[in-house]
Parts: sequence; C-alpha cells; structure tokens
Amino acid sequence: MEFLMYTHVLLTTIGFVGLIATNASLAVICIGGTVETVGAAVVAWRKSSRLFGPLFAAGVLFGFAVANAMGLSLASRWIIITYILIVVAIGVQLGIMLPWQLRSNRTLPQGAVQSNVPVITASVLLCLSYCLIVGVMLFRPT
Repeated sequence: MEFLMYTHVLLTTIGFVGLIATNASLAVICIGGTVETVGAAVVAWRKSSRLFGPLFAAGVLFGFAVANAMGLSLASRWIIITYILIVVAIGVQLGIMLPWQLRSNRTLPQGAVQSNVPVITASVLLCLSYCLIVGVMLFRPT
C-alpha cells in the first residue's frame, strides 16, 4: 500500500509540476526572446511535455490503484472533483498549449513570435488546478 501511495504522489507531482514549470519557462522565454531562442524553447517544451505528461498520467493510474487498495469508492464526491480537475488540466494543455505550439511552428520560420498570453494563461490554470487537487486530496470534501 505504501509503495502505491508513494508512487502515485511522486509520479503525479513530478508530472504535473513538470508541465507547469515547462509552460512557465516557455512563457518567460517568449518575453523579448529572439525567434531562434523561442524556436528552441518550443522544441524543448514539446520534448518536456512528452516526458511529464505520461508521468502525470501514470501517477493518475496509480491513484486508481491507491483508491482501490484503500477500499475507496471511485464515485466519492472528492474523487469525482479530482477527476474533473484532472480533465481541466489535460484540457488546458491540449486546448491552449497545443494550438499555440502549432501556430508557433507556422510563424517562427517567418520570423514572428506568438504572444505568450496563452502560455501564461495555461501556466496559471495548471497551477490553480494543481493547488485545488492537492486541497481536495487533503480535505476530501463530502
């Protein structure tokens, strides 16, 4: 049981915080960054997302195993709230960051850097989701 819990917390935290840090770093680099710098940052962001996203997903799967081992109902209110927040986080990454990256792939070769507002928005929403998930896990609202 302890192994499942530690693995869940470790993978989820590394994955989620990694996504937040990668997005936030990209947002900072986009402020006054050259086309070459931003282009390199977008490539690094894509590679990092491919690492941290699956770690986050694996952590979520271990969370199901933890809930099962603890005999918790997956239909508990606090677990459902957590599911919703996870879907929001994934939606932010797919709905904001992926289109931003695709636009950047088209505009950077032409010498134009996209606005970093979507990246900042995604970073803030991921931070908020993360904090809310931790709060829900700690306080388990009924």
